[in-house]
This record gives sequence, structure tokens and C-alpha cells, in this order.
Amino acid sequence: MEDDGDEIIETIPVFLSKSLANNLHVLQFPVVNQQSNFDKSQVVNSCVKPLTQQIKIDFALNTASKNYDAFKGDQLAIAADGRKSGSNNRDKNKNDPKPTFRSGRMDKQSYLSSVSMQNVERFCVGVIRDGEMYLTPIKGIYQMRPSFSYFDKQDKRAKADKKAEDGDGGDGEEEMKQVTVKFARNESEKVKKAREKSYNYISRMGAEEPWCETMWYPASSEMASMESQKLLQSSSNFTPDVLNMDSKSYVDQLISDSSETKKDPSEALAELNKVISNRKAKSLPLADQIKTILLNAKVVPFSLIQSRVTETNTDKLLRVLQTVGTLLRGNWVLQSELLYPENSVSSINGVPGQLMTRAREYVLYKFSHQTQINRAEIQQRTQLPAEEAKEVIASVGKLTGKVWELLKPIDRDFEKKYPELVQRQQLYWNAKAEGFYEMEMNKESKRVRKRSHRESK
Repeated sequence: MEDDGDEIIETIPVFLSKSLANNLHVLQFPVVNQQSNFDKSQVVNSCVKPLTQQIKIDFALNTASKNYDAFKGDQLAIAADGRKSGSNNRDKNKNDPKPTFRSGRMDKQSYLSSVSMQNVERFCVGVIRDGEMYLTPIKGIYQMRPSFSYFDKQDKRAKADKKAEDGDGGDGEEEMKQVTVKFARNESEKVKKAREKSYNYISRMGAEEPWCETMWYPASSEMASMESQKLLQSSSNFTPDVLNMDSKSYVDQLISDSSETKKDPSEALAELNKVISNRKAKSLPLADQIKTILLNAKVVPFSLIQSRVTETNTDKLLRVLQTVGTLLRGNWVLQSELLYPENSVSSINGVPGQLMTRAREYVLYKFSHQTQINRAEIQQRTQLPAEEAKEVIASVGKLTGKVWELLKPIDRDFEKKYPELVQRQQLYWNAKAEGFYEMEMNKESKRVRKRSHRESK
């Protein structure tokens, strides 16, 4: 029983991260012992069925190990495929064109998922880093168990061979059979939902849905490291940590300074979301301190951020900085989704925040590869109105003549000191490059077709 006089051993700040809330899945391996370590295992293939929510992962087997039975591995491969994949004597079986084991030997072990529990809204993944806890809601929990589908293929092949032999031994005439025709009745919505939840319906849908291959990134890869950083991204707003304030500090936050109250009300309202005093900014959590600096200064060197925040630990500052900022030519800018939230619209023409975010990401991508950009080109690629296109570019650039350049020069010193951050950011742009390339090609093809149509007239 708790005692009100119990001593508080430690106070841990808790943050809610939603960056991976809709994509975070937990995979459990209940039949794997502690000696087996899948973190170092090689994944040769991974597939998903999005509709029925199934996952399949193929782990490579070390066929050169002294503990591997090569003879048994060959027999299992022959049982699955009916022949060795490398041999010249191949079956012309159209129903099974893709062999289970391409090497002619059982060289992989498949694990298939099953839903562990339905209601996972009350579960989350927690990460403790530097005395802070970050919680991310879970989308699904799955249990991975070994799949022995190659035995099913062997049984199907045996039944097909037996049926073929029985057909060859007959007189060639099929016996007439009575056929009963059934017509489906109209179902009510309640009956339909109950039928769709039945085991037979779910099994049939799972068997009919094709597998979609996915890209697998090892835990040690840069891409996996970038995704894991999202677990540490706080979704807090620009609000002070009132839970850790005394009464006087809390009242000071509610009541503005005397110098601020003397301003014209309309002027104060216009400046409310633009500037936060240094005293108030330093009372915010570290992530919000950085957001404030990046929002007001737009393009900021790391040295300036260090001088304006209360955190003195460089490693912690860089870790939090990556959750709210984007590295651009050695400087830092506010992440596009924080500058243009999902449910927001632009103040001029009411462009949705998602389109503004994508356009700004494209601008950052162009600036990461070149020093100058053209507003007309950006407007054509992003299909934004002229005012919004200018606003997006002006968030990181300045007009020099007829072209736009970055607000700050390239910080070569930071790039040399932290090459791993530069490489990680480059991987991020590489992952988005294909989408930007398709966007450019689509807009270019539309422009060419329109011009050729005019010429044909």
C-alpha cells in the first residue's frame, strides 16, 4: 500500500511521439530461444499482405555450417520443388513456376505472422534516453512462427500426379454427374459483417490476396537508424512545462510583461505567433526551444543554436535537433511538417498543409543539390500559386537578382565535424528522390503535350 510520505527517487519527463504512430508494428518470435539472434541473421526476402495484415520473412540458413545436414536439405528442396533448381531436368509445371529454394537446397527458413491481439490501442513502445521517456502508440502486434508450406506443395504434387495417373487409365469418357445450382440470398448488413469475421472467410481472403514484396533494412543500416530516431521525436507544442513550475512562475507565464501590455492590441496579436522572448523561450522544453529558434531565424548554424538553448550536452542537443530540424548544407531548418501542419491551410489562397509540406520538401531537396533555384520552375513543378511558391522558397532562401539563394552560406566546418549526420540526411533525400523525379517528369510531359497541341492547330 502506497504511503503519501514516500520519497520520490527520480522524476522522468514523459513525451508522446506520434511520428510512427500509424506504422509501428511489433513482431514477436515466441518459438525462438535466447541463443538465436535474428538481429545478425540475413533476410533474403520479406513480404506483406496489406488487406489481411500478414507478414512473411525469409531468414537465410548457413548451409556451410557443420551443424547443417546437407543431405536432408537436398531432400526437402526436392520434396518442395520436385527437382533441384540448378539441374537441367526441370519440371514444366505451370502451376508452380517459382521454386521455393532456388539453390536446390533448403537455404532459408520462412516465418509467417499471426495476429497476437486485436485491441492494441492501450499499448505503446517506450524508449528512455538521457533521463527522458518517449512513448509511441503501436499499430499492431504480430507473432512470427515457422512456416512449412513446402510440405503442402509436396502433398499437392502427389495428389496431382495420382489424379493424372487415374485419368490416363480411364476410357477417356467422363461420367455424367448431377449438379446443384445455388443462388446467394440478399444479406443484411449485420449478417454480412458476421460472415466477414468468420474463420473461413478470413482464410479464403488471405489465400486469394497476393504477397507484396517489401524492402528490408537491417538494424545496423542508416535507414533503420533514421526511422528509429522518430521514436524520440516529441509531439509537444509551444507550451511551457507547467508541471515543473512553482506558483509564481506559472502566474508569470499567464500574465504578459508590462512592456507587452502597452502595445496596441492588433499589433500585439500580429506579433503573438512570431516572436517569443528569450526568457519565455528558455522555459520551454528543449525541442520547443529549438523549434522557436528555427521558426524565427529560418536557416540557423549549429553554433548559434548552441548559444541560444539551455542544454549544454552536445550529443543530446544534436539528437533532439534531428527530431525537429532538417540539415541543409551544414545549417539547420525547421522540418516542413512542423512548419505546415497537416490540418492547416496557407494564409493567402488556402492551400492545404500537405501540399505546402511537399512543395517545401522539394525546395529543400533542390537546395541540397544546387546553390540557386528559380521560382518559376518551383511553381511549375509543385503546381502552387505564385504567392505560396514564393512563401515556401522564402522560408529558406533570399532573392538575389532573378534567382533564389540560401539565406546562409554553407557551413563546411559542421559538415566536416559531423559527416555521419550529412550522410544520414543524404540517405533521406535519396529515399525521396524517386518521388520528386516522377513529379518533375509528370509536369514536363504535361507541358510538352500542351505545346504540341497548340502547334497542331
